[in-house]
Amino acid sequence: MEQKSTDIKAIDIHWLLSETEYAFAKCESLDDICMQAVLLSLNLLCLDRAGILLISEDGSKILGSWGTDKLGELNDEHDFEAELSSDIEMQESLNQKGALIVKEGTYLSHYTSKVGIGWTAVISLWHGDKPIGWFTSDNLITGQSINSQLKGVIAVFGTIFGQWYIRKKTELELYRFNDTLELQVYQKTKELQDTVDHLTRMRTELSVTERANALSHFTAGVAHEINNPISFIKSNLSYIGKVSSKVLQSIEGLGLDSIKKPREMLREIDNVIDESVEGLDRVSDIVSLLQPLNKLADEEPQIFDVKNSIEFYLMSLEAGSEYIELVLPNEPFSVSLPLQVFTLALDNVVRNAIYAVKEKGSAKIFITFFKNTNHFGVSVSDNGIGISVAGLPQVFNAFYTTKPVGEGVGLGLALSENLLKMVNGYITVSSVLGEGTEFSLLFPKEVIVEN
Repeated sequence: MEQKSTDIKAIDIHWLLSETEYAFAKCESLDDICMQAVLLSLNLLCLDRAGILLISEDGSKILGSWGTDKLGELNDEHDFEAELSSDIEMQESLNQKGALIVKEGTYLSHYTSKVGIGWTAVISLWHGDKPIGWFTSDNLITGQSINSQLKGVIAVFGTIFGQWYIRKKTELELYRFNDTLELQVYQKTKELQDTVDHLTRMRTELSVTERANALSHFTAGVAHEINNPISFIKSNLSYIGKVSSKVLQSIEGLGLDSIKKPREMLREIDNVIDESVEGLDRVSDIVSLLQPLNKLADEEPQIFDVKNSIEFYLMSLEAGSEYIELVLPNEPFSVSLPLQVFTLALDNVVRNAIYAVKEKGSAKIFITFFKNTNHFGVSVSDNGIGISVAGLPQVFNAFYTTKPVGEGVGLGLALSENLLKMVNGYITVSSVLGEGTEFSLLFPKEVIVEN
């Protein structure tokens, strides 16, 4: 920095303001500002000596920062510390808040040692009502006198320094606050994200557990029902063996009285065989219903258009499609689901509806698409025979059926319900006996693919 003049009388206040503003603006820390204030005092104000003293946070101590030694050279005085109560001059300055106090013919000191006699000028620095320190100067080196202009320059400079010190202090506190706030926001965000991740994992685990339990109960029911026909098949075959033995024994006797009895036994054998075949047919039906599930465990979701998939499915129906009327969206509507899960769940419901209307003269089945804020769904409604109030709660139970023996085993709707659970969906039913039934297949909105 270029010094304008060594003559205090030549100092222009506007120039002083400009130079100090420029110098303080480049400082990055409070310590830099204190050091720069001492250098500016020597170079611009042409003072012999100057120093910046600070007050501790609790207001009880005087702390050194930067100053000058006995020769007027810049000196690091951070090791200086004194009790405020022991320094009358500094206490007096605080009592005259912000005023320049000048004393002439007084002892001058460096640290606690007296180094000469001259004038001292002290101005206290404040941040609102809180004192932050002092700017001090004296004439130890040259012994120059202090006049009103010099007093004014020292007072202005002290005020400028105090403002910049407060500005930088506030700026640094704001930075620290922002850093702390950012850290707190980051920590809270991380905590919230960890909570969300934990809840997501819990939801996934609960969902998997729920599906596993549902499929476990379902499988147990299937196994139980398969065991029933197998049991009576075994029993009947055992009976056949016993009867056959008696027939052979009777034939061996070749007595007239024994001919009639073997014939009756043979008729019983025929009946038992028919019953066994019926049981085997039932097992075959159950296995055929479960067979499509073999590949579903490994099926990945795929993107498909709902309308196209339903229309394609209806083309595969061997009978009953003439009753069906579609109410589907004109524009494409894509979802990401296992296609076989969607198709098989729909198929069981549609076949149920076809059976319900086949005796109606004006049979009608409507397949309708709908969407709301939480779900998209497909409903299948018919004007068929309906379901009784007593039967309605049981329609999704495995092996519950109102069909005659040989026309169904009661697995279709139970399968549809469990298939929908696999994709976090569900199925609902409403019905009036003699008027019709409506089933709705509901899927979560997360599977919708924006076109």
